[in-house]
Amino acid sequence: GFTVGGAYRDDDQGASNTNATAGDRTDWNIGVRYATGPWGVGIQFAHVDIDAGLAGGDDELDAWEIGGSYNLGPGIKLFGGVQFWDFEDSANIANASPATEGEATVGVIGTKFSF
Repeated sequence: GFTVGGAYRDDDQGASNTNATAGDRTDWNIGVRYATGPWGVGIQFAHVDIDAGLAGGDDELDAWEIGGSYNLGPGIKLFGGVQFWDFEDSANIANASPATEGEATVGVIGTKFSF
């Protein structure tokens, strides 16, 4: 009943010595889900790191998600989850504002119909 998955991406976003706005972006995530009968639960972690290139500074995002689902019947699934976000911005290149950071908690609930 367990499913494990993950992904990794490294993108230079067209960075060069003449392009001060581009920099490396690295994303990765990993998650695990357990399903038994009509029930499913899972947890996932994601991390994003964006380098501002020659302009300097890094942005980082960490996100956790915990969720579950229940199959009501063929083609009908209820799902819900909670996401926790943590963002750090070392510098806003566009207007040179001071470093910022933010946190958010997001709730998701829905119904999926497949036919």
